[in-house]
Formats: sequence, structure tokens, C-alpha cells
Amino acid sequence: MVKVLPHSKYFEGTLQLRDVGEEFVEKALHEIEQSGRAQIAKVKPQPRGVDIYLSDAHYTLLYAKKLRDRYGGDLVTSRKLFTLNKNTNKLVWRVTALFRKLPFKVGDIIHLPEGDVKILSTGARANVQFLVGGRKKSLRFDELSRFVEKDKDHTRADDA
Repeated sequence: MVKVLPHSKYFEGTLQLRDVGEEFVEKALHEIEQSGRAQIAKVKPQPRGVDIYLSDAHYTLLYAKKLRDRYGGDLVTSRKLFTLNKNTNKLVWRVTALFRKLPFKVGDIIHLPEGDVKILSTGARANVQFLVGGRKKSLRFDELSRFVEKDKDHTRADDA
């Protein structure tokens, strides 16, 4: 069901895409338009990405989770009380979903102080396996990203 919007610039959700390429942004915009679940109110370029303002808060969160599951990344959500709907007497929240694409992907080898690890899967956390010993561990993205930033010559899965 499509909502009747007060005006063309009305938005309930902001999808913040960071550390992604232009092609990724174009694909995301195309998918949002094709779904028909939300209208794009505006697109605002940012230094490390883009902000997409959407008319539906629920769809904003749903699409952000879809991006995280499909591409692997860090997802941070927040909400802010916007208004009270006069017709339904319900609270209307504005949500923000920040999606940060990871600097690594499944199959990459990253050099940690404890030893080299291979990325097995990504979701809410990254599952890794040590190359020596085969021990598996689940790590937060910020723990891994810190070492990827220091070690720019980590082995990408598509390089091998």
C-alpha cells in the first residue's frame, strides 16, 4: 500500500551509504525505485558516500538490513520522534540507517597480531579462521577494520 504523502520532499527515513562506489549507489537507487515501497524524496552527496531520504521508515530499515546481508557491512540504526499523526494518534518516527561497506570480503586474508585469518562469512559479525591451526573465531567489524586500515596490502579474494 502506497502512502499519501504531504509533499514531495516528505521523508521518514534516511539511508546513509558510506564507503561505497558510484555504481553501488546507482544500483541501490534503482532497486528502491523498482520496489515501489518508498519514494525517494532527495539524494544528498556526502564526503564518503550519499544520503538517500525515503518516504517510508519501515522500508528504510528493511532495505538497509538487506544490504548488510547481501554485501556484508556495518549497520547502525537510530530513530527520532518526528511528530504525532493527527488522524491516527500514532507517533511518527524518523529513522536513520547507516550502512558502511566493509574494506574486506569473504575469502580475504587479513594479518592480525595473533596470526593470519581468512574471512569465512559476514553478517552482524565476521567469522574468521586462522590459517595456522584452523581455529575459528567471531570478530566485530571494527576489530577487523582496524587491522585492514593499517595493513593496506592484505590479500583480496579476487587477487588470489
